Amino acid sequence: MDKIIFKKETMNEQLPETLYAVESHMGGIYFEDVDLDVDDDYSCSADDPYYCEMCGGSDWPLGPIDTPLELLALLVERYDYREDIRKMSDEDIAKSLERLVVEGGEEIVVDISDYDDALQALIEYRESEKQNAGGESLKNS
Repeated sequence: MDKIIFKKETMNEQLPETLYAVESHMGGIYFEDVDLDVDDDYSCSADDPYYCEMCGGSDWPLGPIDTPLELLALLVERYDYREDIRKMSDEDIAKSLERLVVEGGEEIVVDISDYDDALQALIEYRESEKQNAGGESLKNS
C-alpha cells in the first residue's frame, strides 16, 4: 500500500490487512505485511532484518497499523520528535499535523480541507489512548 488517504468518513475503517509500519533510517515510513516484533533489539547487527550494509544503519519497526487514524497518530508523534501522543497538548498535535499537511509525505495524504477533522480525530484518539492506558487525567496538558 503506497498511500493511506485520511478522510473523516474512512478514518476508523479497517485497512484491508494489518500493515506493520517501519521507519526507514534514510527517512520516511514504509509498510510490511508481516508481523514484526517491535521489542527485538538487533542493534544494527547482521541478525537485524533491516540492517543496511551500505551505511551500517538500520530501520526501526514501529508497530501494527489497522486504521488510517492509527497511522496519522503515529506520524504526528514522529513529527513531534517521538513524543507519546498521550503526552502531547492540543497545540503540539496541531503543530505536528500542520507540518505533516504542509510537508506532505508518501505515507498518508491529509488535504488542508480535512485538517480540522484530522485534528479533532487526533485529539479524541489521544483521550481514548489515555483512558486505555489506565485513566490518566483527561485535561489538556
